[in-house]
Amino acid sequence: MNLKETVRSEKIRRLDLSFYVEVQKGSLAREVIEKMQASNRKCALVVDGIKLVGIFTAHDIRDHAQETDALDHPIELVMTADPETIDGNVYLAKAITFLNQKPYRYLPVLNKEKHIIGTLTHFAILKYISDYFPEAIYNLPPEPDLIATARDGA
Repeated sequence: MNLKETVRSEKIRRLDLSFYVEVQKGSLAREVIEKMQASNRKCALVVDGIKLVGIFTAHDIRDHAQETDALDHPIELVMTADPETIDGNVYLAKAITFLNQKPYRYLPVLNKEKHIIGTLTHFAILKYISDYFPEAIYNLPPEPDLIATARDGA
């Protein structure tokens, strides 16, 4: 299967969607940030039980950086509530189009029961493509049609 066929037929639930941490509603912003740092993640999905209620990213940290006591607030006060989500059964091509039209770096992915599968990122898409088509990604120079006419330094 070639790249075009793959992005049209592969569902996003098959990608690595693990670029997040999960935290419970009521956690302090400080605790959430510590968990994100410990896990080397830049996104936290906030849940109430198993239901997604919000998302907290570096963007939210920046928005509240001037508040002196923001770290001691419950996460609900600094997160983005009711984030837009995408279904895990969406095809990769549609997801790429969706991400290109929206300003999201992290997009929660849910199954049909509305349970969290993970977060879709541009990196996850690029990693998937490069893992399955390494010959198309790794072996080409940045400008494949550019050919040196003389040796450099000669």
